[in-house]
Amino acid sequence: MRELDVDLAEARAMFLEQVDGLLAAVETFSDVELLDPSLCRGWSRLEVVVHVRLGLDEVAATTAAFTDHEADHDAASYWCRSEDSESDPVPGILWLRRVDSATASPSGAVQHFRDAAQRVRLIISQASERTVLFQGKAMTMGNFIATWVAELAIHQADLNIRTPPAHIAFARRTIEAVAGADLPAELSDLDAVLVGLGRKPADDSFGEWGPYPRPPMSWSTGGDLTRSEPGGLHAEEPEPIEDPGHRLLQGPSCGSQPGESLGGHRRAVHGI
Repeated sequence: MRELDVDLAEARAMFLEQVDGLLAAVETFSDVELLDPSLCRGWSRLEVVVHVRLGLDEVAATTAAFTDHEADHDAASYWCRSEDSESDPVPGILWLRRVDSATASPSGAVQHFRDAAQRVRLIISQASERTVLFQGKAMTMGNFIATWVAELAIHQADLNIRTPPAHIAFARRTIEAVAGADLPAELSDLDAVLVGLGRKPADDSFGEWGPYPRPPMSWSTGGDLTRSEPGGLHAEEPEPIEDPGHRLLQGPSCGSQPGESLGGHRRAVHGI
């Protein structure tokens, strides 16, 4: 594993841009389109939206959870899987479905997401460089916010749209730091993230580079970084979308586990 230390100014700027980009992407979907499968195994797009909204509320709360302890995790080591991590993704998937089914309509969930995004923008804009405690891990404010930059970028990619997330390159940087190895340089940042997280199977583009190392990471959706089983719990996968300059985005290929995210809620209630 490599160190990944991000200062508050950089993390704040990335977070604000990324949350705006994710919100803009979510707002392009109709209610029916939000019910379509995402790239995250077992999750619809709507479930991605609900998961992220819960996460933004968690970000807002944690920015005030100051601690006198010295930081003991950075933006990469935070993602290490603990020995007692839940390996079965199904309970988390079903929990999230119960939560989103309580919403009257998908557009109602989008409004909740919009409200959460507005709140967290104000809070992050005023965050100070303190050490915070999150899920028993002490992190600088910059590194804590940076973990959410990666998560938001990944979940925007999960929506399976043409435009790459603003900070998908940082998500790639995070994955490579956790694994302690680089993904193939010939892969775009978007493809590297999808392959690295198992949203998309590795193909001939890996050549002699070999299989991606299996890091001790609890990166949502319940699986480890290299899960690449095709398909998912949805009977129908979304049609691949041609993204100029990138490979095709393919259907669900990762298990989902709330509480095992790339995060309490994030790790205990929802996952990346």
